[in-house]
Amino acid sequence: MGKGLGWLAAVAGCALQMLAAPPPELPVETFFRNPTFAQLSFSPDGKSIALLQSVENRMNIVVLNLEKMEKILLTRFTAQNVTAYQWVGNDHLAFFMDDDGNEFFGMFVVKRDGTGYKELSGTFEAQRARGRIAIAGMTFLSRLEGDDEQILVLRNSRLPQFADVHRVNLRTGRNFTHTLNPGNVTGWLVDRRGVVRIAIAMEKNRVEVRHRPTNEAPWEVIHARSANEPPWEPLGFDGDGRTLFIATSEGRTTSAVYRFDTQTGRREAEPVCADATFDAGSLIYSRSLGRVIGVSYQAEKPVTRWLDAQFAVYQRIVDSALPDTVNQIREATPDGKALLVHATSDREPGVYCVMDLAQRKINEIAVTRDWINPAEMAAMRPVKFAARDGLPLHGYLTLPAGREPRDLPCVLLVHGGPYGIRDAWGFDNDAQFLANRGFAVLQVNYRGSGGYGPAFEAAGYRKWGLEMQDDLTDAVKWVVAEGIADPRRVAIMGASYGGYAVMAGLAFTPELYCAGVNIAGAASMKQFLEDRRHAPEFMEAILAERWGHLKRDKERLERTAPENYAAQVRAPVFMAYGRNDPRVQIEHGWRLENAWKKAGKPYEMFIKDDEGHGFRKEGNAIELYRKIDDFLRRHVPAR
Repeated sequence: MGKGLGWLAAVAGCALQMLAAPPPELPVETFFRNPTFAQLSFSPDGKSIALLQSVENRMNIVVLNLEKMEKILLTRFTAQNVTAYQWVGNDHLAFFMDDDGNEFFGMFVVKRDGTGYKELSGTFEAQRARGRIAIAGMTFLSRLEGDDEQILVLRNSRLPQFADVHRVNLRTGRNFTHTLNPGNVTGWLVDRRGVVRIAIAMEKNRVEVRHRPTNEAPWEVIHARSANEPPWEPLGFDGDGRTLFIATSEGRTTSAVYRFDTQTGRREAEPVCADATFDAGSLIYSRSLGRVIGVSYQAEKPVTRWLDAQFAVYQRIVDSALPDTVNQIREATPDGKALLVHATSDREPGVYCVMDLAQRKINEIAVTRDWINPAEMAAMRPVKFAARDGLPLHGYLTLPAGREPRDLPCVLLVHGGPYGIRDAWGFDNDAQFLANRGFAVLQVNYRGSGGYGPAFEAAGYRKWGLEMQDDLTDAVKWVVAEGIADPRRVAIMGASYGGYAVMAGLAFTPELYCAGVNIAGAASMKQFLEDRRHAPEFMEAILAERWGHLKRDKERLERTAPENYAAQVRAPVFMAYGRNDPRVQIEHGWRLENAWKKAGKPYEMFIKDDEGHGFRKEGNAIELYRKIDDFLRRHVPAR
């Protein structure tokens, strides 16, 4: 630590130039052990740094006091990871944990000196152990201007499916109702002072955005649409309390960011940030300047559009010092004199630096995975090709370093979601692991993926196993036609929806794949919808629009269920599930196992009792990928 950023870039550049031969085969742990550090952030007063640190194979909270240069371990959990944390004042941090992957996250608070620990809601098991019948969740919403002892949270103790806004005293742990949910509000937004200003309400297929200027004022509808009309999403307020930034695709093919005047009800004609191919964006707010200063979004690579000329200059300085990484800049101190830089790339998992504007210096303060040598990692490049119906598809190709990109074994790596999610350029554990084993790794943002406009996402609605699967098939045919992949050595791998796509690929296009790896994959849309029979009315409408209806779409649901076509399968499959998965319940795995067993098809099943939707505990993740490593060695033919 403490080295200049220029040193880091020079070493990385030299190493990449020197490496000509394939890198050594690295242990599975290299890719799937916990990072040493993660989620670094400064306290609101800039006097401390908090981060997650791996302690005894679990992620825990550490705070570094910058005045005393003292490091304090705030938590020491050995059974669960701290999933995330949030500074909720200068002296308090809130953090979140679940029970073995059940995704019911308890909210806790601790002071930055390690005292004052309290359970604000507790995990599911903790609440049940105290005799609670109605289990209530709690999530952080906002700090309150000028108040370091109270915060706003969302709490669903009154209506299980809809959260009220509560005010919580961090010193006592007591909470009070702040804003009642009328029974249809699915999202709340506060301004920069902590005033609850926006409510997003849904009834059947109608979405209303409601606004009020103060906590006491009545709500007024400022925008309404049906669920299938272009989205109109409030992103956040500017510092003036009047200007609301929104993202919408009205009159466009992609979502752009606009200013909206909450007093006049008018949207500016020209967007502050727009892209013809990709949706924008996430706001960047400056506390020192008191205004929104930039918008970031995912294009082929991450992009930041600065609205402030000085920050555009800072970006050029940092990019010049570290040209081989994408460098995200955020304020570190409330006076704006120090900037936090997070530098990442396809080969670098992450380096945190601080740019001291007074001394004009950029210093490294934390490396997330210092055992990773970027020179041994593989480059990820954006690719584009057309689906069979002409729809443009974007994706990423990671080629094994030091190998000729001809007739390689290949893994089609399918992202989950499926709707609104996308693959993005950057360091990908799975892709790097597979590339290190000599595979070309292809990731495609099939129709239904997010980030390419509402029409592209809607093109995937109710298309599981149909056009969405065709896009994956076309991706394989493209990489084979390019001469990169050996058609006899193509495997398919994915998690969640990606796991469904694995099973669908093996069943519907058995000639295409020599092996499959399914992690937490859905057995069918029918089972997926049956799991959600008791969803709120507005959610039922969304499910019917995007996934389908159990009765009206019965024939399609049966026709696209891989479990019904196991007899067609030729290739072996490895399946992994967490017993506590709340999204794709373990019954999905059992149904697929039964279908494959009945058809006499080769499969391997791996179930972990203390995991949910994905394997998040370090030891379990390493065990899983060792098994995947062994499976691929046995079933992907050598040359």
